[in-house]
This record gives sequence, structure tokens and C-alpha cells, in this order.
Amino acid sequence: MANSQKRPNGKWRARYRDLDGKEHARHFDRKVDATVDRRGHG
Repeated sequence: MANSQKRPNGKWRARYRDLDGKEHARHFDRKVDATVDRRGHG
């Protein structure tokens, strides 16, 4: 499962867990990028 949240600095954080259950996060300028990317997760 993955989710996207808007950060106070205006960037979007996409968070997801890998197959081992480890959480990862990446930051994007646009919500659409955070929603679509997620390194293939979501």
C-alpha cells in the first residue's frame, strides 16, 4: 500500500512499503508525480 501527503514546504511525499515490509519515501514537486511514480508500487 502507498500514500501521498503534501509536506509543509509544498512538496509531495510518496510513501510505500517494499515486499519485506520496509518503508520507503520519495519527494516530488507535483502530486501527480508522487501518485504515479512510487517506484512501481501502489
